[in-house]
Amino acid sequence: AFVFMRRRDFFKGLGVAGILSVSPLSAIDFNSKRENLQENYFVNKNKNKRVVIVGGGISGLSVANNIRAIDKEVEIIILEKNKQFHSCPGSNILLSKTASEYTNEISAPQNWIFNYNQVKNQFTVINCEVLDGDTSNKIVKTTRGNIAYDTLIVATGIEYNYEEQFPEWSSSKIEKAKHFAPAAMIQDGGDEWSLMSERWESLILKAQNNPEKDYQIVINPTPKTNANTGKNTLRRCPPAAGERASMLASRIKKECINNLKVVFLIELDGSLGSKGEAFEQSWNDLSYCSDIYNPKKDDIIQPIFNARIQNLSFIKKRIVYKQDIFNDDLEIVGNELKTINYDELILMAEQKTPGVVGKIFNVKGEVELVDNGFEVKNLSNHYILGDSQTKHPLPASGSMAMNMASILAKRIVNKLKGKDIKEDYTTAKNVCFSLVGESPNEGIKVEHNIFASKGLFKGKGNVPKVNGVFRTEGIAMEQAGWIYAIGGLFGNSGMLNKNMIEK
Repeated sequence: AFVFMRRRDFFKGLGVAGILSVSPLSAIDFNSKRENLQENYFVNKNKNKRVVIVGGGISGLSVANNIRAIDKEVEIIILEKNKQFHSCPGSNILLSKTASEYTNEISAPQNWIFNYNQVKNQFTVINCEVLDGDTSNKIVKTTRGNIAYDTLIVATGIEYNYEEQFPEWSSSKIEKAKHFAPAAMIQDGGDEWSLMSERWESLILKAQNNPEKDYQIVINPTPKTNANTGKNTLRRCPPAAGERASMLASRIKKECINNLKVVFLIELDGSLGSKGEAFEQSWNDLSYCSDIYNPKKDDIIQPIFNARIQNLSFIKKRIVYKQDIFNDDLEIVGNELKTINYDELILMAEQKTPGVVGKIFNVKGEVELVDNGFEVKNLSNHYILGDSQTKHPLPASGSMAMNMASILAKRIVNKLKGKDIKEDYTTAKNVCFSLVGESPNEGIKVEHNIFASKGLFKGKGNVPKVNGVFRTEGIAMEQAGWIYAIGGLFGNSGMLNKNMIEK
C-alpha cells in the first residue's frame, strides 16, 4: 500500500515550509499600455543589476528563484511566450486523467500547472516572443520591444528535429506531424499537450461507444541514433515514452476498456532504456503487459522491439516500419519492412538546439559553452541552461535543471558583484521519476551520482528497488515531494485555473 499525506502534514513533517513561502510570479498586463512600449522601454534605469531570463520553464524559473534567494536586490525579468506554466514531470497523469480523486494529496496533478498571471510577485514576467539578440550591447529584441540586461540566461527548452529524422518529408508533412501526431514534449504552456489530450479523449469515447471494434494508439519513442547518420540523437527524457504508455494503460484498465491497446514501437537499442527492468516489472504487476517480449492478445500494452519508423500516411493512418531480424545468437542478420495501422499516434521526434538560441547569439547550430559549465564561451555573463543547451555532458531532466540552477545562480550573483568564483557541478544530483500507476504517488526512478573523470563530468545511474520491488512507499513519497517542488517551488502551484485543464 502506498502512503498518502496532505500537503500541510507533508511539509510540517519534513520541515520544508520554505517551499511554500518563496516569492510567487507576477506579470505585466500584456494587453494594456501598449502605447508606452518604445525602443528600449525596458532599459534598466536604476542602480540594481538586471538578469533577463528567456524561458519560464523549470530551468528558467528555478534559476530565477535561486538568484532571488541569494540577492533580493537583483532585478529579474522572465521572457515567456506562454501565459501558463505546464510541468513536464508528472504531466502524463494529467493526460490520462486517472488521478482526479487525489486532489488533496501533495502530488495532486492540478498542482503542476499554473498561470503566470494568476499571482503577484517580485519577478516581472513579460509575455512575448524573442526575435533575436544583440550581445555586444546586451539587448534582447522581442515582440514587446528591446530589453536591456546585465546578465542573460537562455532557457527555452527543446525544439523538434523532424528534418534530420525524416529528411524526405516535406515541410507540409512535418507540420501535419506536429498536429496529427503530437509528442507533447515541449513546455509550451500546455498547447501541444492539450491537443494530444483532446485526441486521446476522442479515442477513448470511440472505443467506449463502439465495443465491437478494436482501436490502438501507437507510441514511438525518440530514437537513440539517427537512422541516416548513425550518430546519437539529442533526446530529452528517454523514459517519457514508457511513462506515457503506463499512464494511458492505467486509464484503459481503470475504465475497463477492452478494445483499446497501446502499441509501443521500441527502437532504443531494443530496450526500454535505463528504467527498462522497472517498467517491465511494473507493467506485469499492474496487469498492463504480462511479458514485454511476448505480449498476449489481451495485454493493454503491446511492445514491438527493434522497430524504426520509415514513413507514414496521416490520411490512411498507416505506419511503415523496419524491424531487425536476429539469429539464435541474437545477432542482427537482416531486417524487413512491416506496416501497422493506428487510430492515434504519438511521435516523439529527435530534438535539436532551438532556432531562437542561434538568433540570440548570431550563430548557426550549437553555441559553444565554457568547459563543464553553462556560460557561453568568450561571452561573459551569457548563459544557456537546461534543454536549450546540447553541449553539457550531464543528463537533462527537471531534477538536474533545478540542481544546475541552484549552482549557477551563485556564480551569476557573484559575477554581478565582480567576483569570478567557479562553480562545482560535481555536487549536482539527478533523480528522474516515472509514473506507472493510477495514483500520482506510484512511481519508479533512476538516480545519477555525478563525478569528474579526465576533465569530464559523468553520471553513474542506478535504479533502486527494495526487496526486489521498484515501486515502494519511499519512492512514492520522494516523488510526491519532488513533483510538488517543481510546481510549488515557483510560488503558487495551487493557483490552478481548472478550466484550462478540462477544456
